[in-house]
Amino acid sequence: ENYLIQEFVSTKHELLIGGYRDSSFGPVIMFGSGGKYVEVLDDTAIRSAFITDEEIDEMILSTKMGKILSGVRGENAADLSQLKNIIKSTSQMLIENQGIIEFDLNPLILDISNKFHAVDIRIKYGKQ
Repeated sequence: ENYLIQEFVSTKHELLIGGYRDSSFGPVIMFGSGGKYVEVLDDTAIRSAFITDEEIDEMILSTKMGKILSGVRGENAADLSQLKNIIKSTSQMLIENQGIIEFDLNPLILDISNKFHAVDIRIKYGKQ
């Protein structure tokens, strides 16, 4: 018998980080609200994967989820520097690996301790 055992993560927020290769713009990165309501909430921002720290800040804060993560009504803010590092790392992964056609971390969970967990990752690899 085989078993898959995974840590239970007490979810506070579900995020999405994704990327793909656009035929006109090249590699692009996406951030926003994720999980099962991603299409319903329609809360994402898309930028070139060749992104600066300032552009990552602007991308995060341009979404409703980014504003929530910054702290609302006395809630502690999430560690946005850790989130920025995840976005920067996934952007770099897409840039450096031409075989990656698209990917997504959905959901990327922020737990009740304000730690991030990539619990579902999909990478489409091949030729365009």
